[in-house]
Amino acid sequence: MALSDELQWRGFVNQMTFADITELDGEPRAFYFGVDPSSDSMTIGNFAAAMMVRHFIDAGHKAYLLVGGATGMIGDPDGKKDERNLLSLEDIARNKESIAAQYRRIFDGKDFTVVDNYDWFKDINYLEFLRTVGKHVPLSQMLGREFVQSRLGEGGSGISYAEFSYGGSSFSNWSKRLRPRCLGSPSVRQCRPGNSSWNCNLVLCTNP
Repeated sequence: MALSDELQWRGFVNQMTFADITELDGEPRAFYFGVDPSSDSMTIGNFAAAMMVRHFIDAGHKAYLLVGGATGMIGDPDGKKDERNLLSLEDIARNKESIAAQYRRIFDGKDFTVVDNYDWFKDINYLEFLRTVGKHVPLSQMLGREFVQSRLGEGGSGISYAEFSYGGSSFSNWSKRLRPRCLGSPSVRQCRPGNSSWNCNLVLCTNP
């Protein structure tokens, strides 16, 4: 069975940026799948997405399994009613090791590369981030996201600048290190398409 048929048969397809999903059945591509180290284990949702990742690998595509050492220092605010508590650097390091170990166990015998986005984030300064990412992000688009509206609306708990800017941080996974060799992340769940669509728009703006 072709990969495109397999993914549709198993109910993995919800949204995509391909004009035709059968593009996945052509020559091998590279892709990434990422988990932030907000805990010492993946969630059930992460494991469900990992099942799909195995189908990509089995079809001959090259997997970069990302541990979000940088983005995990902020935490994804999507779906959260309140501000996340910042983890200590020691907790983040320990969680990264645990998630990397789960990658090695789940994908044992498969061809993949583990990467950590902290490795390229640590060299990006604030002014560079504002010029290469912030300049292309419409404030109206950020304010329009559902989780931002719920946090800023009546009865909301508010949102920090750090969590408000999380989407731009996730974009750098694509633009700084992985985009030259990857098609992006195949595992966007229905509940959080915002980061992915934002990433696509930013790639078009910053790589004309």
